[in-house]
Amino acid sequence: MVSQNPSQTRSINAGDARSYGVEVALDQALGHRVSWFANATYTHSRIQNPVDPTQDGAEIPFVPDWMANVGASFVLPHGFTVSPCLRAVGTYYDSTSLSGRQSFGDYVVPALHLQAAMAAGAKSDVLLALDLNNLVDDRYAMPWQFRDPGFNVFASVALRLR
Repeated sequence: MVSQNPSQTRSINAGDARSYGVEVALDQALGHRVSWFANATYTHSRIQNPVDPTQDGAEIPFVPDWMANVGASFVLPHGFTVSPCLRAVGTYYDSTSLSGRQSFGDYVVPALHLQAAMAAGAKSDVLLALDLNNLVDDRYAMPWQFRDPGFNVFASVALRLR
């Protein structure tokens, strides 16, 4: 880390980096109109740099130690789908410096995906989607003096060929 205010970084050789993990995902249909899912990822990442003890054993920056999602999808009449979910992120760091880094993460935010499918001919559909993210408007701190914007909306239109 070069400066905290304004936040700046300097890239330097970090020695060796090792990373491994495991991901588990479950998906289940509970009928034609209801399904649920859950997934989780654990990542173990470490810097090995015996030349620089301020980095040796530090986690790789911006790699959360775990992430998880759980949610469901409900298919409604007339081509509508509603999918609520919870997104969780574990701890991650902004630097390889064991003494100067800051930790971030350990938050859970709810989200909602809304989708409408409309026929656009015999061989295609138009999908209209609306993602409502961070429904609780949690504005948690992020690296480099950024903050999560809180509640946000993303809209999309896609053409699906059948």
